[in-house]
Amino acid sequence: MTLKRTLLTLLFFAVCLIAAAQASYIGPDGKPADGPVTAGASSARVRAYIMNERLGYADTVAPDTAIVSYMDNNPVNNYALVRAWNGNLGSPLKNMDYFRRKNLAHTFFSEPYNAYLITPENVRYFDTRKPYAKLVWHSSVPKYHEEEYLRALFTMNANRHFNVGGTANLVYGRGQYASQTARAFNGGIWASLTGLQYGFHAMLMFNSHKNYDHGGITDDDYVLHPENFGSYRSYNIPTVFNNNAYSQYRNNIVYLNHHYSLGFHKERKLENDSVVTDFVPVTSFVHTLRYDGIRRRFKENSIVPNFYDETYYTPNQTRDSLRYGSLRNTFAVVMEEKFMKKVGFGLAAFVEHELRRYDVMTDTMKFMGFYDNHLRVGATIARNEAKWVKFSVTGKIDLLGPRAGEFDLNGRLNTQFKIKNDTVQLNGYGSFERATPDYFFSHYNSNHFRWENEFQAYYDLRFGASVGAAHHTSKSWGYELSAGFNMSNLTNPVFFNTKALPDQFVGNVQLMSIDAKLNLKAWKFHLDNQAVLQTTSNSEVIALPLVSLYSNVYYMDKFFKVLTMQLGMSLRYNTAYYAPKYMAATGVFYNQNEMEIGNYPEMNAYVNFHLKRMRFFALVTNWNQKVFGGRRYFSMPHYPINPTTFHFGLSWTFYD
Repeated sequence: MTLKRTLLTLLFFAVCLIAAAQASYIGPDGKPADGPVTAGASSARVRAYIMNERLGYADTVAPDTAIVSYMDNNPVNNYALVRAWNGNLGSPLKNMDYFRRKNLAHTFFSEPYNAYLITPENVRYFDTRKPYAKLVWHSSVPKYHEEEYLRALFTMNANRHFNVGGTANLVYGRGQYASQTARAFNGGIWASLTGLQYGFHAMLMFNSHKNYDHGGITDDDYVLHPENFGSYRSYNIPTVFNNNAYSQYRNNIVYLNHHYSLGFHKERKLENDSVVTDFVPVTSFVHTLRYDGIRRRFKENSIVPNFYDETYYTPNQTRDSLRYGSLRNTFAVVMEEKFMKKVGFGLAAFVEHELRRYDVMTDTMKFMGFYDNHLRVGATIARNEAKWVKFSVTGKIDLLGPRAGEFDLNGRLNTQFKIKNDTVQLNGYGSFERATPDYFFSHYNSNHFRWENEFQAYYDLRFGASVGAAHHTSKSWGYELSAGFNMSNLTNPVFFNTKALPDQFVGNVQLMSIDAKLNLKAWKFHLDNQAVLQTTSNSEVIALPLVSLYSNVYYMDKFFKVLTMQLGMSLRYNTAYYAPKYMAATGVFYNQNEMEIGNYPEMNAYVNFHLKRMRFFALVTNWNQKVFGGRRYFSMPHYPINPTTFHFGLSWTFYD
């Protein structure tokens, strides 16, 4: 599909959603939904929540209506404070804040796309009194090298219990360097039923990515010492691959969680002496079905001489393909917390079967078509409906299959209390996991890489805690403060070494991070700060920046009682470290020890506006490129981030 057709499809979809949002429908009975107050969607109108992927517990989250710092609201900034990436929106990315890394699709070649993926773990369901629609558009200049971000969302309730919705998202970064174009297109539909005894949550989602990789610029002096090369544009800088190599990644997901509850009806008297009847669930029977179909392709129309150590099959071109499929069924019995008030928590036990398939192809040769079966059991003890103290403990173990003996035990504790007029929140967690490396860590075959490994199981023991508080002496003065720490002891960790091959360190690696946020307000001036300190006992296995910092200073005021303006400047910075390289042929970030990256202050200037249900901004990124900072604006070795770029965008919410 061409970009023009994709944009027209998205715009047509958005217009249809907005038109539908204005139409009449069968409304609920007028009972308000619960949820946080946000701009453009009050708690009486929209409730957004995510689901526990296995057992179906709901966790309320705020709808995307934030006013402050809207210019940073894109998939990359939302995913990582500090990252190693190819430099433009839509390109592969690795989160360098270790304790916030996620692998949503459970394969190493999915990790570079985690920032953009829609999965059951992060899809948002809604409960809304009126149809709710949102249209987002971000763009940039110069023309023909801009970054486009479009998003359309629509959801509505047919009645008090039944909701449907859909979303479509497009990221298209043409790139300001040669051979850098990236496109991410994803979306799908969902539906939910929250009946008294029977309920379900279902979704169909797709994730489609295609990105060219330039392999790095051929000479870093084009960035460090441009005076040596005369007049040129960034897209004139020579790169290793010249529109020659690209990757495709697809992930299609089918998900269904449904339950049936047994219980009894109980009468409850209201303040006006009227009586209502509530259903009190006692035991619920839960079934969850999830299918993931993942495919990655890598193509080279010609092979760059001396770039790879090996070429096994065809010396003129590359046509590699990987496939991974997972079909999982989970059956659970839940003793509902609402009924077990005397005990103080709910109980759940589950049994799960998973069928997996792995395929590797090079050109027309198929090397693997392997299936395996997994059977695991687990249990959860949770207290989620308490006001002051909430906790959960979950354990699971694999009983049958190639991963038999794997286990994962984790727990969390959350509490809050008052100190005068301020609310203090305390959070803690701990986990202990035994796991075996991804199947493709052990078996892999392609045109440039092949391996057969027998790695040991690895162990991960980690724990952490955080505290947060806010204090406002008046509308003009106040602060918000939070701090936390995380620790991990890894035994026998697996990683990709300096040759981009999987490897295992036999021994222990300790990791620690301390993070803090401090937001200050004095009259109409604000200073928001976020910092992360990370240490690693073995940087040859896991390399991390010692300090990562985000700071945002701005002036914020309201004009004409309806127009909010935020004018400011932000800074991103991390200390120098051996940032990973990216190997496009396998889609992995791997270690290197030749070039340190960092010690460059990336500075942005912006203005944000909020007018009723519309947010819009103008932003200049990396404006200090030619002013100060040493011109070392690299994210990885030989991968510079974009030079000075002008961005703009808007978000419009429809709720009528």
